[in-house]
Amino acid sequence: MAFNATTQQALDNLAAAFFAIDWHGRLVHSNRAGDDVLLRSRWLTCADGKLAAGKDLLNARACVAAIRGLVAGTGATLILQRVSIDAQRILLTTPISRAGSAYVPVSSNAVGLVWLLPDRPAPTAIECMAQLFELTPAESRLLAQLGDDKDLKTAAELLGISVHTARNELKAILRKTGRRNQGQLLALVNRLAAMVGRPGEDTSP
Repeated sequence: MAFNATTQQALDNLAAAFFAIDWHGRLVHSNRAGDDVLLRSRWLTCADGKLAAGKDLLNARACVAAIRGLVAGTGATLILQRVSIDAQRILLTTPISRAGSAYVPVSSNAVGLVWLLPDRPAPTAIECMAQLFELTPAESRLLAQLGDDKDLKTAAELLGISVHTARNELKAILRKTGRRNQGQLLALVNRLAAMVGRPGEDTSP
């Protein structure tokens, strides 16, 4: 089955990098995210027309083995790690069976699909607190505003709630977290923020 404009657009809209390879390991298709990955050559690259491990991988051999296994008809799931920075991506390889090839929108000579998925972003300090102290979504939203140096009145205005409602939500947060006042609460937020760092920030595609 050949790619049509609709299929190509759908693949290009995916955040995950997508590749299709033939039985020689040659790249027969990639989406926009895949093209960007290959351009940077850090996670994966294309060498002599073949999909290969990137230039900055800690576990390049495992990546090569996964691609070779895909050509041989074996799928795999692997966490790729960068050498230069603390970053990870999930590599997923899926063989295409002859019976299933009619339902997969790739070139007829493709034998396998490769997906490079972003690793799950680390939770923010607010998300950690919401989970630890069972905060409601409304309480989490208020805490996020307060943690962003907004006073209670400004936070209420930004959230479209009354100051009275914001006060009640703040009291509930203080009760659940065991803090006596807003200063102690924000100190806890700052400590957690220091522990989790700046979450979800992939510094290199």
